[in-house]
Amino acid sequence: MTEPAASPRLTESLLPYHEVHRIHDAYAELLDGGEHERWLELFTADATLTVGKEVYSGQDGIRRFLAARKPHAGRHLTGPPIFVAGTIDHCLVQANFLALQYTDTGLVVKATGRYHDELRIDGGRWRIAARTVRIGGKP
Repeated sequence: MTEPAASPRLTESLLPYHEVHRIHDAYAELLDGGEHERWLELFTADATLTVGKEVYSGQDGIRRFLAARKPHAGRHLTGPPIFVAGTIDHCLVQANFLALQYTDTGLVVKATGRYHDELRIDGGRWRIAARTVRIGGKP
């Protein structure tokens, strides 16, 4: 991920909190609900998704991630966004997440970690340009 450049810096009151929350909520809801085509719309055409050591580039690469992914019968929960840097049309955000899985005895924690996102305006909407998923360990 690169530091946003060449645009006026945002004051904290102008950071796109609403849009980031919308993306984080939709990411979890659409992925958990199996609405993969709508989920893909959250990403730019040239986005990268890094999960562990695997990097998926562009829409086709992210589709390969979906195809290789085991079905997830559960829920993803995302904590509040932590803005690292931002401009009018580009920002770096982190957020903790919790993945829960349904079992015969109820919900259990499947994974915890942190999302490291690069978001930018693309096609008139905020979208994910890069997401790195760090599972477990320290943020």
